[in-house]
Amino acid sequence: MVNPKALKLFHLIANKGSLAAASEQFHLSPPAASRMISLLEVDLGFNLFSREGRNLTLTGDGHRFLRESTPILHNFESIERIAQDIKTKSTTALRILSTAPVAVSWITPALGRLKIKYPEFACAVEIVDHLGMQTLVGSRSHDVAVASLPLGRPSSRLTEHPLCEFAFEAIFHKTHPLAAQKSVSAADIAQFPIIGLYQGQIGRTRQDEFFRSQNINIVPQFETSSSIVALSLCQQNFGIALMPSVYMMSNQYPNLTSRPTNPMRNISFGAVTAEGQKLSSFQLEFLTELKTIADDWQSASSLN
Repeated sequence: MVNPKALKLFHLIANKGSLAAASEQFHLSPPAASRMISLLEVDLGFNLFSREGRNLTLTGDGHRFLRESTPILHNFESIERIAQDIKTKSTTALRILSTAPVAVSWITPALGRLKIKYPEFACAVEIVDHLGMQTLVGSRSHDVAVASLPLGRPSSRLTEHPLCEFAFEAIFHKTHPLAAQKSVSAADIAQFPIIGLYQGQIGRTRQDEFFRSQNINIVPQFETSSSIVALSLCQQNFGIALMPSVYMMSNQYPNLTSRPTNPMRNISFGAVTAEGQKLSSFQLEFLTELKTIADDWQSASSLN
């Protein structure tokens, strides 16, 4: 049985890159923290770190365990939050999961509209990747996830609530040569540096499928694990990123513009809940606000 405290300590060490810094935050001495990690490795049956002097480096197994245990750690932390809410009699009306670009561009404006109607309502918005989202929604630790669909495998015990479709677009600096075109093909884009997410991320999968559909093989010149970073690189005129148009709904990127791909592709977006979970009237109103904002934004875009 894995010790939850040891799991949390492991993530802290991996994220901080320092046993000393992690043990200090964890209120343990470095020797005690080291013993806890050693016991965790015994329980797991493999080494999480390679040890060279005082340096700790994640092993290959450690990297995989870090990635795949992240949703489990989120679940433990959700239990702590739930217990705290019960003790303090707190009532959080919405617990939302999403990715950072969707939360910034789409979710926060919807919450803003709800705030006008219900000044006292409370909410929690947690940013995770698609794998974490699927696990956390399935565990019922959150009310709803907002993401591109499908979120999980067909066998996942999740219910999807489609809301709208967003165009798959090329995003680049306003001064980019492709800004003069109404749409862009894979061949057009391939002439310029490409900004992509890492292999295995859903955004990278979409990008690769788009190029393969036109028999073009592309290796991104710039890679990142974050769509927010990719957009920032576009804003600095590093190259072109391919993303859903919803990412451009916010006003955070004044130097960017986007063009639909040719042939045009649309990506379905919506809400995801645990199978059998009934949404409250307030949660349904949140989804209605999301759809209204998307419809308004797309109507305004079609006039430009």
